[in-house]
Amino acid sequence: MIDVDAIPFVQARWYTPAQRTTFDIVCLHTMEFWERSDSAEWCQQFFATSDRQGSTHCEVDNNTICRSVLDHDVCWGANGVNRSGLHIEHAGFAAQADEDWHDEYSLLMLRLSAELTASWCLKYSIPAVFVDAAGLIAGRRGITTHREAEIAFPYGGHSDPGEHWPMAEYVQAVNDLLYPPMITKEVEMIQLQSPGGVNDGVLLVDAVNVRWVQSGHELGILNQAGVPTVIATVDKIRAMRDARTPCGPCPTTGPFAGWW
Repeated sequence: MIDVDAIPFVQARWYTPAQRTTFDIVCLHTMEFWERSDSAEWCQQFFATSDRQGSTHCEVDNNTICRSVLDHDVCWGANGVNRSGLHIEHAGFAAQADEDWHDEYSLLMLRLSAELTASWCLKYSIPAVFVDAAGLIAGRRGITTHREAEIAFPYGGHSDPGEHWPMAEYVQAVNDLLYPPMITKEVEMIQLQSPGGVNDGVLLVDAVNVRWVQSGHELGILNQAGVPTVIATVDKIRAMRDARTPCGPCPTTGPFAGWW
């Protein structure tokens, strides 16, 4: 995750001072500027000095994140989602094709941006889900674009970051950062023993389920893959660990490293 307060900051000229503590939206934009190694710095200076009335909270290129507006202040980014949102500019153009968003430069930039969005989602409990124009009108929370805000709250005809922006991949990248897969191996077996030393059962672990199997019979699925159950699953496995003495030494690698 990214420490947003450590991002290099130059105050934008156009913004609204505020003391916000709650946020509903992360809104994505394109700079309409070339993909260069200093695009984030260029955009930051543009917001600091330009007569054009606009700003975002952060700017991202393939190697840098810059900051122009503090989180608690309101940037001038997109009508209808300024007071509720945190906004990010990206190097590139709304007219880019799908392949343009999948070149080396863009993939590095999107990764950095996803880390920033994930940090905000974690800090402010913003759902890591896409919100379209209808969702914005309905007051849903999540990740959106300037294009969707323009459809929901027409103002200046903006269409960024464009129809080929890889939103599904972006949202998935944010979720992967927020909720990394608990299981890293395709299949892992952990035998658990009773205090008397008799094999009492086996945990069958794959990327989807954690199953408790005893005497050849599956006694229940401890977890169906999904964010809401991850913590409960860890607790259940730890409870089983505490109730039995597992055979073999404590794992030093893998998803169960250090658990006993």
